[in-house]
Amino acid sequence: MAEVKERRAKIFRNGRSRAVRIPAEFELNAEEVILRQLATGEITISPMSANEKNKAFQQMLQRFAAEEALGTEDEFPHIDDGDMLPLDETNLGASPGNDER
Repeated sequence: MAEVKERRAKIFRNGRSRAVRIPAEFELNAEEVILRQLATGEITISPMSANEKNKAFQQMLQRFAAEEALGTEDEFPHIDDGDMLPLDETNLGASPGNDER
């Protein structure tokens, strides 16, 4: 049987969530993980495989396809460009805090 590594870690708050800092020796080679909580309260963390990512994406697409359409063009009011207010002068090249005009 493979050796089991064990290390104590603290739980902390991160906004409204609770988080655990994973020690470097437990590094996961993944950008996403699957969390599972057993009936005992024990939580496991597993790297998300490509197959699991694909399955999650397919489930999201199915939920999206099941949503009702927003409506047809006939259900939305027609807006004539002449009815619109003029836009303020905008400098698209300016970065936040750097108002160059």
